[in-house]
Amino acid sequence: MWVIETGFKAFEQQVESTKGKYCLGNIITLADTFLPAMVYNAERQNVDMSQFPNITSIMENLGKIPEFVAAHPSQQPDAQQ
Repeated sequence: MWVIETGFKAFEQQVESTKGKYCLGNIITLADTFLPAMVYNAERQNVDMSQFPNITSIMENLGKIPEFVAAHPSQQPDAQQ
């Protein structure tokens, strides 16, 4: 869990200066495509996501995009429930 939190702390700090609706402003980039799987894994490991408001905000915006909802790790056939 500490590895996830360490990485998220660095990412949280980085996106502070670059985020808009998404990681790099208001256009979806490759960074946004990787984020849902990382957050999904963090939540499965009971990481307190309230300490990462920028990541949480980005995830909320990505969660409004049907393609991101359909591709979310929890929607995959081999997802653990």
